Amino acid sequence: MRRKLALVLTVIAGLSLAGCSAKPGNETTTEVKTQGETTVGESAEKAQESSEKSGETKGDTVKLTWWMEMSTPELNEAYEAAAAAYMEKNPNIEIEFLGIPGNSADAKAKLDMAFATDSAPDIFECAMPEFIARGNVLPLDGYYEKSELYGKVNEEAIRADANLDPKKEHLYYFPAFMDFRNFWIRPDIYAKKGVEIPETWDEFFESVKKVADPDNNLYGTTIRGGSGGAFNVMCMAYAYSGIPHAFDENGKSTMNDPLHVEFVEKYFDLYKKYTSEDDLNKGWTEIAASFTSGSTASIFHNLGSAHMISETFGGDETKFQMMPFLKSVNGEQCHPEVGVMGFGISASTEHPDEAWDFIQFLSSEGTEYWVESRGGIPTEQSAQKADWVMEKDYYQKAISIMNDENTVFFEVPTYLTNYVNIENNIAQPKLQECMAGICTAQEFLDAWADAMTEEKARYDAENGN
Repeated sequence: MRRKLALVLTVIAGLSLAGCSAKPGNETTTEVKTQGETTVGESAEKAQESSEKSGETKGDTVKLTWWMEMSTPELNEAYEAAAAAYMEKNPNIEIEFLGIPGNSADAKAKLDMAFATDSAPDIFECAMPEFIARGNVLPLDGYYEKSELYGKVNEEAIRADANLDPKKEHLYYFPAFMDFRNFWIRPDIYAKKGVEIPETWDEFFESVKKVADPDNNLYGTTIRGGSGGAFNVMCMAYAYSGIPHAFDENGKSTMNDPLHVEFVEKYFDLYKKYTSEDDLNKGWTEIAASFTSGSTASIFHNLGSAHMISETFGGDETKFQMMPFLKSVNGEQCHPEVGVMGFGISASTEHPDEAWDFIQFLSSEGTEYWVESRGGIPTEQSAQKADWVMEKDYYQKAISIMNDENTVFFEVPTYLTNYVNIENNIAQPKLQECMAGICTAQEFLDAWADAMTEEKARYDAENGN
């Protein structure tokens, strides 16, 4: 009999990002109770004790709490379906689910509070290096190496998630699906204007100008100037330059490389001429609305938007097309590192074995319930062959490029403890200043690069690199 799925609707009010430092190298200013003094070995001992403790409850109902970030009502339904399918197969397990709306920063704030009050969920999505450094997350490599998933998961995804470990020793977040950064374009608009689909960056910039008709509310592209805009610009800049490393051999950030300055100057020169003036404050919701309403010919996002875009256009691929990054000015296909969504297990869980079993389900046969709605590609090889993956051209394009030995991946340095703080509190405000003409592209990227260089030096000193 299917168990009733408990959907938690109460969200702690008043959470803010006061704990996120605007200056790299600073610790969070909110007082947070942590396990920061716990060593990896002590975490393992605690996990073993918890495992033995959970074994005593076998035969009784075990309750697991599961939190997912950036959730929506539609995604909540998909997650609930996955949990219900698992509980039907495992009648002694009860999953209590909570979908956290907003962005990753909102999820981090809620998890910070949960860790501080000893009320963390057993399983959660929100891969942050701070949680690892504080000892909040259980190492999973021991579980993975003994599981049926071992050797059946894309190694690029494993490596990407391992980058979140400050000590570079353990896998803490098990990757369930990979995302793929790309452009979305409207082929019908290009065809109507008699403009060829661009194959080079120069052609892209020219095509934006040719298809734009601002007087009739049609723009060549949409620049994401609001939340998440800095990450978008970083991905496109490195794709433009073909530079695969965030730092040079001396630990200096490559963010302000001359080719990146060149890209930002060309890209932001489109603003208010061939793009909408309100791009300055657009986040994902707004750029998606621009695309699906037909007021823009192209946007930059990822496969996370594939399901929504396809449904909006009734699957008619004359109205939408996934376009991978254009080749760099040096002729290489350079993509940002594959985006990976990982599940973590709280170090404080009393049921690590059961939590891991649920993660295995979500990452393999359970992907059919939720990964398509979330957008992306399952990391588990047999799940990649599901009908919903095989029948979609945009998924097959992404898999082909990811598996192409000639594709160069830019290594996004998400392992840096203050990476997110720098992106949100330094790069993002400077991006808007640059778009508004308050600072130059050089000044914008210099500020970002200086913060990254300082953070890399601090990270290396702390970790003996």
